[in-house]
Amino acid sequence: MSHNRVESIEDGTFANLTKLSTLILSYNKLRCLQPRAFIGLHSLRILSLHGNDISLLPETAFESLNNITHIAVGSNSLYCDCRMEWFSRWIKSKFVEAGIARCVAPQSVANQLLLTARSHQFQCGGTVPASVSAKCDACVTQPCKNGARCETTSGRDYRCHCAAGYHGKNCENEIDACYGHPCLNNALCKVIQEGRFTCVCPKGFKGDYCEVNIDDCERNKCQNGARCIDMINSYRCECGPMFGGKYCEEKLEYCSKRLNPCENGAKCHRVGTDYRCECLPGFVDRNCSTNVDDCDGHRCKNGGICVVRFITMESQRISTIQE
Repeated sequence: MSHNRVESIEDGTFANLTKLSTLILSYNKLRCLQPRAFIGLHSLRILSLHGNDISLLPETAFESLNNITHIAVGSNSLYCDCRMEWFSRWIKSKFVEAGIARCVAPQSVANQLLLTARSHQFQCGGTVPASVSAKCDACVTQPCKNGARCETTSGRDYRCHCAAGYHGKNCENEIDACYGHPCLNNALCKVIQEGRFTCVCPKGFKGDYCEVNIDDCERNKCQNGARCIDMINSYRCECGPMFGGKYCEEKLEYCSKRLNPCENGAKCHRVGTDYRCECLPGFVDRNCSTNVDDCDGHRCKNGGICVVRFITMESQRISTIQE
């Protein structure tokens, strides 16, 4: 697997290769080993990480290497602070490193062989360069913007948990809170701070989204038992019998233009507070609403058909016989 541009070894990558004895990962682009990168490699004897860009070696990554006889970590940018002291002790006790690997930093141990360095030389103090920490923790460089929370995922990758109102890989883009027209009933949407919005309602509506039609009947002026019908920013009064006007405030008189119950051309006569309809020929009932069938019970014979005809100008109606 050498010369393959491998950048990271994830946890459990080789977990099923329990009988593998040699693993050559030299001259790749390795920058980070995950804590359980070599788990399961109980039979491994030779491991080469030579010629990469590794700065730190997590102790847990090597716990399964019980049968290792040779390990090569030379030509890496090893950062020998207190987190690398374990590795120096380990290669001394196991005799598995040929005395090639050298520390690159910090300055106090620069160019020191790991095999011969003393334990007290591996010190933690001061600020670890971001170029070192970022190899296994992408969040060190603070890639997430606008108050987002950074979470390290696998390898050198990360995920930004954006604050309200932002999106994008690094939460660098501000969300248009009014996208999709959340306000109803032709309300005006206005973006406010942190990607939130507010709806400016037109007259007659209220609510966070202007979804509520204000009940204009709450303070209606309908009179005389009229029913109030709520509309948009207005209302109308549904008057009962004998009343009219915008608010049903007018008492109507029978036989007036606004209250004439007589139908089919009948003449209306007001009788005190009541009325009487004078029906045209062929119509009956109180309001002259029923059309009388003049051919009902006709005496047409020999297949004759009775047809009702109207003479409009004379306001008369006659029955004729068709044969």
